Amino acid sequence: MAGKNYYKILGLSESASKKEVKRRYKKLVKKCHPDINPDPKAHEEFIIITEAYDFLIALKKSKKKSSESTTSKKSIFEEYRERSRKIFEKRQKRKKEEIEQFYISLKTGWRRNLIWATALIGAVFFLFMTADRFVQPRFKTIHVVDISPNTYQSMGGNQVQEVTCSNGETYFLADFIGIKSLKYHPKLVLKESRLLHHPIAVTQKYRHVVRHSQIHFTLYWAYAVVSLFLFLPWLVLLYRKNNAGFVFLHYSSLILTSPLLLYILLSGDHILHIFTLGTA
Repeated sequence: MAGKNYYKILGLSESASKKEVKRRYKKLVKKCHPDINPDPKAHEEFIIITEAYDFLIALKKSKKKSSESTTSKKSIFEEYRERSRKIFEKRQKRKKEEIEQFYISLKTGWRRNLIWATALIGAVFFLFMTADRFVQPRFKTIHVVDISPNTYQSMGGNQVQEVTCSNGETYFLADFIGIKSLKYHPKLVLKESRLLHHPIAVTQKYRHVVRHSQIHFTLYWAYAVVSLFLFLPWLVLLYRKNNAGFVFLHYSSLILTSPLLLYILLSGDHILHIFTLGTA
């Protein structure tokens, strides 16, 4: 017998509650219970009514358990989702705080002081190096002491060769046609910058022939690149945004500019020449 017929047997609608089913069953039992009504038809009706009652009560319990189970599952899922959301938000907040703290560390303390020192010292050297390009250079006579047999490739396709001179310095001469003649005529005229005494080129006079050679692998030879590196700390100080660009500029300045300035300050008596304006 289909479930919906049990409602009809008890005279109830399908929306009847469990309480209504019990109430209706008690009312009908009073009429057809075998102890009350000895009529065989009443006994048969009692069995049908009881069967309908048991089925509907079991159905109501089943629906209640299903509803409670669904509610329980929904509650557990919502609780899990809320807990996951809070964990995610906490992680995002901690990550954001760590990133902000990282940017603060780049803009304060010894890092910032080093950037400022690098920027100021670099600016002073850049001014001297630039001024050296516009003032009259110095010239002095030197002699070649040793010539290396090795040649090196420089920018622009130039071949350079290493020579050691009487002033104790080593120079890389570019495309020097008469390099072999230096063994027999080692006298050279060295062209230096006026302020920082930095080597620029050499000249050789041999049998009424004058040969000029630019000196490679020096700070003045790489003026454009050196100037870019010296300007990096100022970009770090002027850049306001906290992003990958700022981090790149910051570490580029520490890795490239700081060692370059350290090399400049410790070589060639540059500090002395700056303080004496090239007179020493």
